[in-house]
Formats: sequence, C-alpha cells, structure tokens
Amino acid sequence: MPFPNPDTQFKPGNRANPGGRPRGRSITARLRDLLEKGEINGKPIKGGKQVADLVAETILKHALAGDLGFMRLLLERNDGRVPEATGDSDEATVAAIDAETARRVLRAARDDGAQSEGVTVGDEPGNV
Repeated sequence: MPFPNPDTQFKPGNRANPGGRPRGRSITARLRDLLEKGEINGKPIKGGKQVADLVAETILKHALAGDLGFMRLLLERNDGRVPEATGDSDEATVAAIDAETARRVLRAARDDGAQSEGVTVGDEPGNV
C-alpha cells in the first residue's frame, strides 16, 4: 500500500479538529485582568497600586524572610532559570551553588537594601 494511504487521508472538507479551539477567554487572559485591577473585594488598594503590585511585594517579602521557594521564584523571574545539569556530579554542584547564591542574596538584601528601603519583613503588603 502506498504511503500515505489514500483511504486514511483526510477527505476534502474534513478537518483534523472539527470543533476548533475552545471558545472563550483563556485562564491567562483572566488572570492578567485580575492582576491589573486596583481593588480587592470591591475595596480600592491604597496608594493606587494594582493586585500585581501586592503579589510582587508578597514574593519579595517571603524571599527576604528566607523562604528559598520564593527566593528561587524571584531570581528565576528576573534572571531566568538555571540550565539543567548534565550529570549527577553536575547536579550536586549546581544545587550547592544555587543554595549558596540564595544565602548571599538574602544576606545582601537584608543588610543593604531592605533596611535602607524601609522594607520590614513580616509587614502586610499593600495595606489594603
């Protein structure tokens, strides 16, 4: 039988996905709209901030408090992800470097930036 088999090919007028892409807005578009709002539960956010500002402040405050998950999120959003290691010994080295870098960033932020900027770890972000 020749390849491609004409019996299994699409017939004229037949489409691979007859329903097409699902209608409606994507979750990403909906989240973007929510992040751009200047209110939560009908209450305006003080200082003219948006929900996205509060989310960013929360990520920063948790990172400064020493939460490595938030620290990693913050660094990856700004500097990009660390490339995947290629071998077992490489993975251990990358993990050790990553943890040490996180500790140094935390120390520097606490010593230099956080106190001089008036950021206090544990404050409620945005004061809604």
